[in-house]
Amino acid sequence: MTKVHTAGEKAEPTIQVRTLHKSFGPKTVLNGINLEVREAETLSVLGRSGTGKSVLLKLIVGLQAPDSGSIRIHGQEITGLPTDPLNEIRKKIGFSFQQSALYDSLTVEENVAFPLRRHTKMSDIQLKRRVQELLSTVGMQGESQKLPGQISGGMQKRVGLARALALEPDILLFDEPTAGLDPITAAEIGGLILRLQEKRKVASIVVTHDIRGARTVSDRLALLRDGQILIEGSPRATKTELNYFAVSLIGVRIGCCFPLATSETRELDMSRKATKPEDEKPSVTLPGTVEKIIPPIPPIVPEKAQIAIEGAEELYKEIRVENVLQDGDGNAVALKPGAEVEVKIEADKAATIPKDPSEKSSSGK
Repeated sequence: MTKVHTAGEKAEPTIQVRTLHKSFGPKTVLNGINLEVREAETLSVLGRSGTGKSVLLKLIVGLQAPDSGSIRIHGQEITGLPTDPLNEIRKKIGFSFQQSALYDSLTVEENVAFPLRRHTKMSDIQLKRRVQELLSTVGMQGESQKLPGQISGGMQKRVGLARALALEPDILLFDEPTAGLDPITAAEIGGLILRLQEKRKVASIVVTHDIRGARTVSDRLALLRDGQILIEGSPRATKTELNYFAVSLIGVRIGCCFPLATSETRELDMSRKATKPEDEKPSVTLPGTVEKIIPPIPPIVPEKAQIAIEGAEELYKEIRVENVLQDGDGNAVALKPGAEVEVKIEADKAATIPKDPSEKSSSGK
């Protein structure tokens, strides 16, 4: 996906952040952030809630001002820029908000048309045609007359993305694009981001705590912790670090029972059914392989599947879950040695999900 340049040519970063600092009162949120994003590149910034991911986006788009540091868009410094020239730069930045930020009293069509009415001189016919093109791009062409309250959360995300694309930006900023969505809808949003990137070649930053989704859509990943970039690299290069970080993140946040510095086998309860989005707890999904099936001990201990977690050997050797599973349709699934699965880890539960063989590897695109 990344643009290839000729020998000796070095493209200027579309977004360049240097030694960026931001505090709110005594709390330091960003403590010397450095990052770059080039044309046709997607960078995902991961981290726990409250680590400053969304603040970083707001600083880049100029909704907040940094305490110190530099932010350059296409080589132009925007910190301290007057409102009028800053607004001109903002027109080339599409922002997809975490909660979609749609106007409740406007229809889907009117929401997408809003920036076009404000910043262009399109006629009503041109505007309507452009809105339909945008809605078609995100698969919402049949919902144009509905209000935001009449469509699902995933649909609202799509409409918000269509609005972000309205002025044909060359930068896209995504604030938690899959937050609160069920796994299927989250995957659809991830696929939409990929298709838009391949078609439009924009520079994108995705802030998220969804490690699986970030691996799918990103050229590079950056882990934000304690106000600094802890790790940065390609999804493949950072695979082990990401798995370690993921389990550590859950452990720190909700008191998970996993040891964070030893290799141990863990016995975990089986979550037989996917958690509803409104009841969802902090969790992480990691790839794994069934190593063996452990026979039951009647009548108390059921048959268990022993699963090795890829790239997380420093945290634990494997986990064991009851080998009576259900897929997304509620059908019984019996695991066999060698089967590739995904393990959703919560505070004291692990749910194994049979891996779709047609799905792209989570280690790269």
